[in-house]
Amino acid sequence: MKKLSLMALLLCMGLSLTACTSTDLAEYYESAQLYLGCGDYDYAAELFTQLGEYEGAAAYALYASALQAIEDEQYNLARANMMAVNPFKSSGRYLMVLDALAAEEDGEMEAALALYEKLGTFADAHLAAERLRTAIPEAAI
Repeated sequence: MKKLSLMALLLCMGLSLTACTSTDLAEYYESAQLYLGCGDYDYAAELFTQLGEYEGAAAYALYASALQAIEDEQYNLARANMMAVNPFKSSGRYLMVLDALAAEEDGEMEAALALYEKLGTFADAHLAAERLRTAIPEAAI
């Protein structure tokens, strides 16, 4: 009987610890989401990396790293990370932004403009489109 009571007590303690850990992970995950939403991509990626496979945190870590790479103008790294997680979240649209940036860098202004216009207001693409609409006629003169 004592063994049964001891086993029940150990089982309850184990379940309590598991629930505590699960709650802590959930709070940690929410913090990572908040940092991602606020644009602190480096820290969000770090937090998501520490969460391992919890709730898709590995994909979020790559996604946040890609967003940071875009901010840092490391477009090859951003493309690699976005392709690794595509079709996760807005990765497809960010790949289109990267295509537009590459076209613009290669001097293919009309192609870049078409991509920016297709993106609409996503990632301020409409501002880049407006800039190119002004630049294209000036380049033709």
